[in-house]
Amino acid sequence: DEGFNAMMDLVNYYKENCKLIRTCFTDMGFEVYGGVNAPYVWVGFDGRPSWDVFAEILDKCNLVTTPGSGFGPSGEGFV
Repeated sequence: DEGFNAMMDLVNYYKENCKLIRTCFTDMGFEVYGGVNAPYVWVGFDGRPSWDVFAEILDKCNLVTTPGSGFGPSGEGFV
């Protein structure tokens, strides 16, 4: 029980972070997927290579994201 509860606390913590990220990017007008039932959010940056977006966010915000192109051609343009 203790291990399961600790795991669920961590999952809920990540899901709450996703909710904040999803809300922020949605409010700014970005195309956003996920972040509702799983601790993953995909934000679309139309027309921009995902590695360029990754590098800019890392440089300006000190935030590590995942370039969508790492998930195949359909992930390009997302982080």
